[in-house]
Amino acid sequence: MPYKKKVLLGIIGLLILSASALIAPVALAEGDICGDVVFYQLTAEPNQNIGGVAIWNNTVNTFVRYFTFDSSWLIQQVQLNINGNLYSQVTGGVTDYTQTLALPAAGGTTVSVVGSVLVTNNSQYVNAWVGFTQGNPISYTVKSCEGEPPPPPPPPPAPGGTQGCTPGYWRQPHHYDSWVGYSPSARYSDVFGVGPAMTLGNAVKANGGGENALLRHSVAALLNASSSVDYQYNVAQVISQVQAAYASGSFEATKNVFEAQNEKGCPLN
Repeated sequence: MPYKKKVLLGIIGLLILSASALIAPVALAEGDICGDVVFYQLTAEPNQNIGGVAIWNNTVNTFVRYFTFDSSWLIQQVQLNINGNLYSQVTGGVTDYTQTLALPAAGGTTVSVVGSVLVTNNSQYVNAWVGFTQGNPISYTVKSCEGEPPPPPPPPPAPGGTQGCTPGYWRQPHHYDSWVGYSPSARYSDVFGVGPAMTLGNAVKANGGGENALLRHSVAALLNASSSVDYQYNVAQVISQVQAAYASGSFEATKNVFEAQNEKGCPLN
């Protein structure tokens, strides 16, 4: 399940972070946003995080916004297969593009989405997709328009996190004083919104592969993100990736993403 936590940020548009500078907010001209915005990673082959995709709806349409971190990646064409119907648009080489879809605006309508994107990198055409696994469907539930709509969340920072502490560090009781914002006794399912009801302290000690490997590396990722570690992802992005992993059942792919970041070197004592 994608990140669905209410975001109460005082920004109007998505903030696109390039590798070198913060680009000014881009105002959303598509009208009010109903409910929460959901975010997915934009992944280019073989497995490169090149940007993001935000999905939201108002009372009339559903919007899918694609963006890349910098101009070395240009979006040439976007395609969404939604419940078997193909929506395709040529974008002409841009770093930011919003696709408008006349999908049902009634709250509760859930659609199955497979997103594919054609991008260029230094004039070379490359395939990209929405999410972590190519061809794997994602789900979007149209939000009802009740109450004050929140602004969309910002996309993740461009690649560049230089540090990460392993599960082996975080599981040690004498390192519990390095836990920021979370307690070893907090329940995994309460923090992430998915997964088992075991404590974070036990989850980071989980042995074996599959879901257990994701448990220990996702807790380490969460603690890295909430601490002073120069980590690749923030807390919201860690949680959204875990929710997406449980929605798709793709534990290994998400575990590998976190593991690579958790082994970059721990600056904590």
